[in-house]
Formats: sequence, C-alpha cells, structure tokens
Amino acid sequence: MKVWYGYGSDHSANLVMIGKFKTAEEASRVQQLIEKLMENAGSDLAERIFDYGEENERFSESTAESLQKLGLNYLAPADISDFAFWNPSIDKDGKSIRFRSDEEGIGGFVKLLVKEGAKVEVYSEHEFPENAS
Repeated sequence: MKVWYGYGSDHSANLVMIGKFKTAEEASRVQQLIEKLMENAGSDLAERIFDYGEENERFSESTAESLQKLGLNYLAPADISDFAFWNPSIDKDGKSIRFRSDEEGIGGFVKLLVKEGAKVEVYSEHEFPENAS
C-alpha cells in the first residue's frame, strides 16, 4: 500500500500503455521509430536544444532531418520532448508494444502510435493490476 502526504503530481503513476497493431511487422517498425526518436530527443536534451515548457522550442537540425526522412512531420517539438523526458520500459510482443512508467508525459508517444495505426490502451496499474484475478 502506498501512502502519500500532500498533493502534487510527483507520485508514481504506475502507467501502462499498450499499442496494438494489425501486424507484427508494423509493431516492429514503430518500435524502431520510437528508439530513433528517443535517441534524437536525448541528444537534443543533452545539447539543450529545447527546454520543457519553453516557448521557443525547436528541433535540432539532426532531429528535423530525421523526422523528414522518417515521414513523421506531424510531430511537434513538444512531442519530441516527451521522448526525452519519458523513459518507459518498452516490451514488444508480436503485434503489441507495451510501455510501463511512473511518469505521465505520454503525448508524443500516443500521437505516434495513433498516427502509425495502433489501437492504444492507457491505464494505471494501481487501479487495474494485470495480475489480479
């Protein structure tokens, strides 16, 4: 049992997100996109290309080139920042990709999954434990 004192969003979300695709190949392709986006976003963050919440958020040249090359021109700088700040564990199983995290910044991930053809389910494992009978 978790006990929290006070109010705020700094507690564990115990978030689970599942993207279900029509084929295992689609799931694999999107997993590769996610890995590339996380790599680019991590580099941008390390180079202080963007700061979360800044009005002048922008892409680095390498991220802009990568997004254009991958056909992901629907993602905004704020979406890319989610790939830098949200660090989920990611498991692929056949046609599904499962994310687990204690953080809640998932907008960029949800946009990518939906735009790439996934059915997306998001829930708190606090309320819906997977191992419950």
